Amino acid sequence: MEQSEEQHEAYRITASILANAMLRETVDVSVQKDKEGGEKEKIEQAEKNSRASGFAGP
Repeated sequence: MEQSEEQHEAYRITASILANAMLRETVDVSVQKDKEGGEKEKIEQAEKNSRASGFAGP
């Protein structure tokens, strides 16, 4: 009985570590996507601004 309790505790700890790692990965990916989206928006806005001022072609 004691071994199964130790196994259960080990599984619980492992599951907790995996869940934390997966959550951290998810947050990192969403932050990276936000960064990329923000950079893309900045580039698009710069292109619109340069077109409006006549520096770039249509």
